[in-house]
Amino acid sequence: MAAINEDGSKVSDPVFPFRLRFEPNRSVVTNNTTKDYMTQLSGVPADVVVYSIYALDKPTQLGGTETHIADL
Repeated sequence: MAAINEDGSKVSDPVFPFRLRFEPNRSVVTNNTTKDYMTQLSGVPADVVVYSIYALDKPTQLGGTETHIADL
């Protein structure tokens, strides 16, 4: 899975996260579970971060650290 780059070239020493964590943006979270999920999503304004994504490099028991890698 991590053996090939986006451009198709081979990766000699692939690096990938041990775990990903998606943290919801509290300003767009709703407790309204009666609406359809897609309907709720259509009400989110453009250019709003819905999730912050964090990667853990190895298990915490082995000294792993979590790093913010992206926003969705």
